[in-house]
Amino acid sequence: MFTIIICTYNGGNRIERVVNCIVNQTMFDSLVQKVLIVDNCSTDSTSEVIKELTEENSKIIYLYEPEPGLSNARLCGIKNADTTWIVFLDDDNFIDQNWLCGVAEYIKTHDGVGAFNGRVIPRFKEALTDEQYVLLKAAYCGLACTCYSETQDTSIGEYKRMPFGAGLVILREPLEKLARNGWLESQGRKQDKIISGEDTEMVEWVKKSGFRCGFCETVSLYHEINIRRLELGYLRKLYISFGESYYKIISKKKFYILRRMKWGMIEGFHFVRSFILNLKRKRKKTEDFYRNELRRARAKGYLLALMKEFIFFKQA
Repeated sequence: MFTIIICTYNGGNRIERVVNCIVNQTMFDSLVQKVLIVDNCSTDSTSEVIKELTEENSKIIYLYEPEPGLSNARLCGIKNADTTWIVFLDDDNFIDQNWLCGVAEYIKTHDGVGAFNGRVIPRFKEALTDEQYVLLKAAYCGLACTCYSETQDTSIGEYKRMPFGAGLVILREPLEKLARNGWLESQGRKQDKIISGEDTEMVEWVKKSGFRCGFCETVSLYHEINIRRLELGYLRKLYISFGESYYKIISKKKFYILRRMKWGMIEGFHFVRSFILNLKRKRKKTEDFYRNELRRARAKGYLLALMKEFIFFKQA
């Protein structure tokens, strides 16, 4: 039923734990056809660790993608998959034991859904300070989590969510058509560079193919996050990349010139508004302060992409 694709870059110290969570799943043998681990130019012990895992279980297959970029690694996995459904996991994603059973049941009871994920909960090796916890509450969505804690309620309208790559369950056939159509504009995470947008492009294509998005409330995945990602400087760069990627997505839609202008005005408004609101708060490090800072960074990313294209067009 499922092909699981794990894309990894220098994940040698954690990939074995990720795989163990998968092979120890309830009904693993009947639900999973193969586990494809795509090594995307790792320079550590990743390849050796994966090759040892392939000897322990015949369903685990090692693939190497020489072209850096998460979207290239995912395409490599898709080309080697032949099941109806694909599951994308990162090398820092740890699924609960009944995760596969839960998503299989969700598919049976939700006709017309082509892409979904479930609860994605952040996990840190170190204890968070009060300030880091406040920042997490403002930024957890940007860190590819659907909630900031195990107790947070996630029961909102399931079709209002845009699924992202951590635990993304998605139909293979639309992705193969996308690959024949030229694949993705965004290269995704590229080694240590912060680039985003590939998840949204894939899901937008599936929606364009006539399917809905969903959200499976009953399954949980733990996203192990380096505490250094809870730094405002890092998060600003991340959210700038969100704005840039959204500009690229709009550029592929109908009436893209009008859409660019519309969203340019909207993002410009958010940029100014967030700045003014934080001035009024006298830069007190509250959840709203951080949320405004990140909203302004996203707007900045969109406006920078818009300005770059305008300058390029003017010079041409």
